Amino acid sequence: MEVEKGVPALVGSASGTIIEIGPGSGNQVSRYDRSQVTKIYGIEPTTSLHSKLRENIKKAGLSDIYTIVPCALQDVETLRKYGVDKEAFDTVLSVQVFCSVPNPKEMAAALWGLLKPSGTMIIYEHVKSGDYISSKVQDIDEKNLSFARQNILANNLKTRIRPFLTDPNDPLIPLDKLGLKSINFTICNPPFYSSPADLLSSAAAKSRPPHSTCTGSPIEMVTPGGEVAFVTRIIEESQHLKQRCQWYTSMLGKYSSLGLIVEELKKKGVVNWAVKEFVQGGKTRRWGVGWSWDMRRPREDIARGVSSSIPKHLLPFPSEFKFEIPTTSIDLVGSKICAIIEGLDLMWRYRAQVSTGVGFARANVWSRAARRQQKREAADGEKLVESEDGEEEVEEAALGFKIQLARESEGIAISIRWLQGFDCVLFESFCGVVKRQMAK
Repeated sequence: MEVEKGVPALVGSASGTIIEIGPGSGNQVSRYDRSQVTKIYGIEPTTSLHSKLRENIKKAGLSDIYTIVPCALQDVETLRKYGVDKEAFDTVLSVQVFCSVPNPKEMAAALWGLLKPSGTMIIYEHVKSGDYISSKVQDIDEKNLSFARQNILANNLKTRIRPFLTDPNDPLIPLDKLGLKSINFTICNPPFYSSPADLLSSAAAKSRPPHSTCTGSPIEMVTPGGEVAFVTRIIEESQHLKQRCQWYTSMLGKYSSLGLIVEELKKKGVVNWAVKEFVQGGKTRRWGVGWSWDMRRPREDIARGVSSSIPKHLLPFPSEFKFEIPTTSIDLVGSKICAIIEGLDLMWRYRAQVSTGVGFARANVWSRAARRQQKREAADGEKLVESEDGEEEVEEAALGFKIQLARESEGIAISIRWLQGFDCVLFESFCGVVKRQMAK
């Protein structure tokens, strides 16, 4: 799992009675110097990794001196049953574990208590922690940032991409620190796993051997709480930033995370979101989630870009409604559509040459009460504006829609697309009125 030159040397320097924290599937056991080791206790609470761990212990010839302790460091009673007690060890070894624990200070104190007065603590990490004690025992450098800059230059992207070094306690979307008033979107490929053991457990459940295709390091793939906690943090930040970013997006590596994130979005009051499924090769799947505090709605294939296996309650309300009229004249259908829409108190523009119309309404103006009004109300201060993709919209309109006509084998297909708005009931009722009127 680790390819750094320093790790084998650190593990090889461990001596006497050793306690290894989070051995996982046994990546380090082959690196021990048997001539210096008396006994090894591996504290590994993830029992699904024990089989592979035993296999690697046997390969390393350590079966007679290596004991797997199936519990967490906090389980003092179980530790004592296995002989793990205070001031009993010559060496404490921890390789890339501190970066994934929520309370590194407490963990460091607990490990320190297990050491003999003359004992040695070996801790290897490769990212600076916000915690003071952890930061003092971690390998700190800017190699990652240096490699990022080199890749940017090599691909002629200097004018488009600017790497930015942040502190773990900084906002994930530091617009103020970057001096940005607003941005169009965010992209995130979060750390998928909550711990190195979680990562290895996931890999062990796959048909391919662990890390056969994954080259990510733990700092890229592991974070306290896993991807759900990481993306939830972005959701919370978006509550404050709101429309300073048009769309917030993130990848998800676990299907189980999708439902949790969508429910979190609903809980925070988000009504405009999108779910996408990505299929890599024949089996590997990933999911994308996007959300916006803006009124503009994405296309149906973007908002609900998933297979039928995804439960409907995780998907946003459909942004497109279709039905057919049994006639061959697209001009006749276009004229009737215009007659219906122009009879309502809303803004409407139809282009016959492309059989497409765009409209905006401030409220439900197609209800019986609204249609009783004889005079159309003037829209104070409202102007049609042209968006970047050529679609018209009205600021603060409660509903924006596009109606497109197309010839089909058995008639004229009418598609009503939801362009703008927060109220799905408003869009649904409008579609119902248009369909009923067209059927007359």
